[in-house]
Amino acid sequence: MKKILIASILTLVLAVSLVAAFWPFTGNAIGDKLLPGDNCEDSDEGIEEDTAGYVTYKATFGESTRVDKCSGNKVIERYCDNNDKPKRVARACPAGCEYVETDMGEAGQCIQEESPQGGGIIGYCNDTDGPNALVAGYAVKPLEAGRDLFVDTCVDDFNIEESICSENRVLSTRIRCSGDAAGKCEAKNITIGSQQYVSAKCTPQPESCADTDKDRKYNERGVVTTINAQGKQNTFYDFCLPNGKLFDFYCNVNVSASNVTQCPSGKVCSAGACMAAKCSDDDNGKVYGLAGTTSTEYGSFNDVCIDRNKLLEGSCKSAYSTEILVESKTCTNGCSAGACNSTATS
Repeated sequence: MKKILIASILTLVLAVSLVAAFWPFTGNAIGDKLLPGDNCEDSDEGIEEDTAGYVTYKATFGESTRVDKCSGNKVIERYCDNNDKPKRVARACPAGCEYVETDMGEAGQCIQEESPQGGGIIGYCNDTDGPNALVAGYAVKPLEAGRDLFVDTCVDDFNIEESICSENRVLSTRIRCSGDAAGKCEAKNITIGSQQYVSAKCTPQPESCADTDKDRKYNERGVVTTINAQGKQNTFYDFCLPNGKLFDFYCNVNVSASNVTQCPSGKVCSAGACMAAKCSDDDNGKVYGLAGTTSTEYGSFNDVCIDRNKLLEGSCKSAYSTEILVESKTCTNGCSAGACNSTATS
């Protein structure tokens, strides 16, 4: 019984020792044996010695959190590297290090001190152009050794990555040149100190207008394309109105304009253009009270009475078809001379 009790106590001590080796999963411990995994998150989004923060990541025994902490006149800054792994780096604090309250308890940060010349906070972020996409600029923050410097950059022809300062940190925001600013994004050389850098800015583009049928002969469907000063493109297609007229777009210098026009004689409006008719009917279709002739390049048909009350009326299947349709029509007041009588005849 005594041996069993001693064995139980030894097992308990061993278990407590193992837990102590890995505990706590959150806190300031450095010497634990947690293995970092994926999904590293940094509350202050990078190496920000002036902001108390912490990193949270997955480890062998669950989720682990490590807070920034003070070490003399330095802060041990926790951050996530480019491979989503937790890292730490020591940063000097000229004015000393202090602890402040965070969501995960107290964490360390450098004390911010006013410059003796009154020029603002030591290490304060500076943006040369603000969030102005029309100016090629940069944002810079002095560090203990060197500086963090980020220039504005073109993402593509119409988007710029604008470097800005926010809460004493260098951040970036994407701006669309054709929306929030104007025109296209273009690279521009700038000088910082004695060095050359390639920055970027949105450049307004001149308005333009192009018309595929600028001679305005109307024999093909025209397309007008405009680009305004903000880089927005609009396209306009000629089309036919229900009354058979053509609604035509054209360029007036660098902007679009329009007018309504009647197609020339012998042509009809179809699919946004004035097309040569392949079939014609001189009584304009199924007009039973008027004798007419329907004609194509292959022949013609005259409206005709086949008895005293019945009319054969000719018409075009369409203006672009060579097919003639013939309809048998019973005339209420009788049929004569290829048309239905408007009144009864004796």
